[in-house]
Amino acid sequence: MANGDNQIDNYLTTIGWGRYQSQIFIICGTSVFNIMIWGYIVSLLLVRLGDNWNLERFELGIIGSIYGLGASLGSLFFGFLSDRFGRMFSFRVSILVVWVATLFVIFSFNMIMLSLVLFFIGAGASSDQVLSATILKEFISNKNTSILAVYTLFYRLGGATIAIIIIIVEVINPTIMSDWKIITIIIFFWNSAQLIQRQFMDETPKFLYSVGKLTKAEEVLRKISKKNKKLLEIKLTELEVTYNEEISEIPNKKSVKTLFIKENIKTTLLITIIGFLMAFANISIIIYAPTFLSKYTLTLRYTAILIQQLGGFLGSLAAGKMVKNRFGPKGALSLSSVLVGCYIYCFFLTFEILTVIIFLCLYQFIFQISLGAIWIIVPESFSTELRSTFIGWFMLWQGMAGVFAPIIIGVFIDFGGSPAAISVISFCHLASGILTLLLNSPKLLNKEENLI
Repeated sequence: MANGDNQIDNYLTTIGWGRYQSQIFIICGTSVFNIMIWGYIVSLLLVRLGDNWNLERFELGIIGSIYGLGASLGSLFFGFLSDRFGRMFSFRVSILVVWVATLFVIFSFNMIMLSLVLFFIGAGASSDQVLSATILKEFISNKNTSILAVYTLFYRLGGATIAIIIIIVEVINPTIMSDWKIITIIIFFWNSAQLIQRQFMDETPKFLYSVGKLTKAEEVLRKISKKNKKLLEIKLTELEVTYNEEISEIPNKKSVKTLFIKENIKTTLLITIIGFLMAFANISIIIYAPTFLSKYTLTLRYTAILIQQLGGFLGSLAAGKMVKNRFGPKGALSLSSVLVGCYIYCFFLTFEILTVIIFLCLYQFIFQISLGAIWIIVPESFSTELRSTFIGWFMLWQGMAGVFAPIIIGVFIDFGGSPAAISVISFCHLASGILTLLLNSPKLLNKEENLI
């Protein structure tokens, strides 16, 4: 008998991509905006608050680290919450946390208060990466899994959007209010729209099936088929599971420990290490690149950031093509990681702002291919019962890369200069590309059977 995922996937394949999935794609994609938006806002805060509140560099570092800590812990917490109580429950709670905390950011008056609310914003914003990837994956069939690679273009759209907002506010701010407060107010209204929008979303049929709610899963599938104008007679059959006494607790277990049982530990460790190395390298570039732009105005720097998003945007589209051809997600990830690990040495040729922008555009193009590929591999690595927990674990170590990268790359820059920093970044990319070869190919490469 077909398992629940296969039954639902084949119904989704028959229904096809339509209006319903397009709406989910946009909602989940724009949810990723939050982590990009707040990343740039925190960066702006660290620039402005040094003067506005007379904070020392050490105190500014604490603010940034607390935000990063919230992002790390929040992704794991909300991932577990999602597998335990439902995708939509967690998705709604996460945006509520961000919404309330954003309001407190606007009225923050000292370092302690701001650090506390940024911890919760980091937790809520980072969880949107976990939840949106899970939700999108569970509303589409394996036939359309390559859309997860294209979905990463929203990271770039989010970066471009906040860069535009910062530039506009910086140039035309007619008030005496600090620019970061005006930007935060704008984002508050954006989060308000997201909060309302998520109240009307359906729970994913795969999660409903996994917790035994077959009737509700069927209702959601009928709603999808109706909205896509392809009506089907939908009837899910309950899966009868038999297993021996030694593993009798495993099928219903939804905890981080399950990621490290014998069947899962290789996949868990490999993808975690690959993701950590990729994040460490990319964050190091973000830290390292501004040394070339420090002599320019804030407006010009954010204009450069805006332009380089184009490279990432095109990289997302290229990733969507590569994962569907002979490369597959595994090949696309390995090839792009090795390529960017070699290309990074071109950084030695950059001197003026134009060459820096061109370099970063090309870097983001290649890196975005690897990012798109890994965001197909990550959701496909575990079943519905553990999917969000694993993505949360994965994002936890992405966040830890954000904690370690500023310290480690800073040491290499101070003691070894540019060659040492570039060599470390190159090693991380090359190592992630080589380790990828040890992974199993994702499910979307397997031939599907009609199990309806």
